[in-house]
Amino acid sequence: MPEWFIPTKPAIPYLLGLIMFGMGITLTMGDFLGVIKRWRLVVIGVLAQYTMMPLLALGITLALGLPKEVVAGFVLLGACPGGTASNVVTYLAKGNVALSVSMTLVSTLL
Repeated sequence: MPEWFIPTKPAIPYLLGLIMFGMGITLTMGDFLGVIKRWRLVVIGVLAQYTMMPLLALGITLALGLPKEVVAGFVLLGACPGGTASNVVTYLAKGNVALSVSMTLVSTLL
């Protein structure tokens, strides 16, 4: 089944760019000013990204008795920045997209 998607590989960066553009046009400067005023939320979110997510991944994989290599992979994956997907999910959930974008930016720059 994955071989069906190989022809679409060259389009992936453009499609991700289109998705990010779509997220961007839903935002205003006022949205980001609100995030700047509540900058502590960004700090809490980024700290959670690098502490709670890897710890949750560790706990779940150990509870399932997965091999050490898989545990290591999940812990690393848990510490990865959200990327485009987290922003889209936040938008679909009617969440604070500006906060999600800001957290993604800060965690990516770290």
